[in-house]
Amino acid sequence: FVIKSFSEVIRKYVDSPRGLNYFSRRISETEFSVYRNVYYHSHVHLDTSGPKKRFLQDIHNSSIPFMGWSSGQKEFMPLYIAFSMLMPSPPNEKLAYDRMVIIEEPEMGLHPAAIRSLLFAFLQMIDNGYKLIISTHSPVLIEFAWAINILKKVNAPIEALYDLLNVGPSNISNIEILELIENVCTNTLKYNTTSTYFFNNTDGLVKDISSLDAFSLDSDIAEWGGLTSFATKVSEIVAKHIPL
Repeated sequence: FVIKSFSEVIRKYVDSPRGLNYFSRRISETEFSVYRNVYYHSHVHLDTSGPKKRFLQDIHNSSIPFMGWSSGQKEFMPLYIAFSMLMPSPPNEKLAYDRMVIIEEPEMGLHPAAIRSLLFAFLQMIDNGYKLIISTHSPVLIEFAWAINILKKVNAPIEALYDLLNVGPSNISNIEILELIENVCTNTLKYNTTSTYFFNNTDGLVKDISSLDAFSLDSDIAEWGGLTSFATKVSEIVAKHIPL
């Protein structure tokens, strides 16, 4: 029901004047950071020339229809449209009752670089007053949650967040992203809370593992709900068999 309902919302949005307007406008620099890492050197547009509207991906003088895209690109498009609905331009169009956003496995089919670029979109949503609940199997997103909590605890300077996101005055000129990072550093790190929970399928319990302490005696915490258990095992086996 949820998938069907969401699909209908997306269809109506794309068919609406506002939706058509969105796909004809210039995307913001924050959106572009995400867009570039998911669609690479292609350009996605909504084709309205025929009897039915359809998404096309233009690359190397070819137009590839939606069903010919990679699975990650197809999975990402509804999420990308949802971002545009939640963060419209101008920002004051945001609906007052949209305060909690639930995103399920945004990393599906995406390269780690694309997953990292999603962080910009998440930070922008938080900066716009949204609270996020993200269901994930991605160590990248958990690593970010762990880093944010540590940086907040030690009252880290803005340069730490620049380094974490690989941006800064020296390698990026766009004022929009720099302002976003500054707002996140001065507001989000100071006033917002980032929590991590592990859903254990064995006993059906939900466990708070927010410390994400790799040295914890609790394996659920140390292995981040099992996300790092294989990497840890690989390291131990390799180390064991390397001749001294």
